Amino acid sequence: MCMPSTRSSMQFRIQNPLLLQLLSRIVIFCINHMRVAWHNTAPALESYWSQVRKMIFTSRTSNS
Repeated sequence: MCMPSTRSSMQFRIQNPLLLQLLSRIVIFCINHMRVAWHNTAPALESYWSQVRKMIFTSRTSNS
């Protein structure tokens, strides 16, 4: 059921190279933005995760 709609949209994209170019630029921009955002958030997540692990480890050792 879903195949004909995707096929028609593919033909629509092929018929409009300008739209395809615009979509590809948007995708590239999104990928680059996500990469930059990940580089910014990864160290914070890493430090947060190490704090969580310390808390779990200390709670385990104090209970036993």
